[in-house]
Amino acid sequence: MMLKINLKKTLIIDLNEDIIGFNDESRFNNIHNSGKTWHKKGLKNMINKTLNRESVNVIGFQSINGNSVLSFPERTNRVSFSLHLIKIRSKNMAKCESQKILDDLLKSKEINEDFIREEFKKQQISNEELQEKINQATQKPFKNNTAIRKRIDKIFSNIEIKNKAIVETQEKELNQFLDENMELKEELSEERRIIIILDNYSAHISKIAKQCAKFLNIKLIFLPTHSPKLNPIEQVWRVMKKRISSIDFKSIHKLIKKLKNLYYTEIKQKTYTQNWTKKFININKS
Repeated sequence: MMLKINLKKTLIIDLNEDIIGFNDESRFNNIHNSGKTWHKKGLKNMINKTLNRESVNVIGFQSINGNSVLSFPERTNRVSFSLHLIKIRSKNMAKCESQKILDDLLKSKEINEDFIREEFKKQQISNEELQEKINQATQKPFKNNTAIRKRIDKIFSNIEIKNKAIVETQEKELNQFLDENMELKEELSEERRIIIILDNYSAHISKIAKQCAKFLNIKLIFLPTHSPKLNPIEQVWRVMKKRISSIDFKSIHKLIKKLKNLYYTEIKQKTYTQNWTKKFININKS
């Protein structure tokens, strides 16, 4: 069989040997959309809206012939996508020993964002030291309020835990894992190859993501730019957002639970991928 998304190249695949699926990110919130609520003419439903407006990031892998995966990262970036690839590989492999190694990595505190943030907090200056810095900044002569505000902002910017530092720490741990587990890489090369169709989002084309994909025996096939219609999972997101638009979720946990149920129910419908398969996969009868 041949995959013909990139007209310059044609990828030979075997649905009996390869696992193929579609990947994309989205964002859902617990804000009820009353504009999409239906009611009988002359009547109006009572709607109790939540005051807690929260959002959740989602990364989905919709597989045609393998196990699909749904991840809920705190942020979508190159590291969260790389961890998502590891999760996809873990859910689609035969060797339990190798699977356990990947699962242990996903659970390890070294790449856990909350743990890393707490470690950074331990390195921060004390409240007394912070107060001293503020006193020194305000005691120096200044022309106007803007000048003093800049001094204070500079102090807090230096002690603020930046997301960039957390991502870089996670990335360093991932690189170390890849370098120290070459035997695992050889074992994963014997697993069924995973082919993922996805867009050119910066996290997808990052160096660490490509390194993880190669390590995990995953082939990334990038769609042409500005072509969301070529990715069937986009339609899954559209249906899910419509389904939850008239539901008021009191907590983010209930929203996540509903999203999981909706996602794994929706992707069972083959209509999302049938047309795509007919259009882009040629069956080689020779």
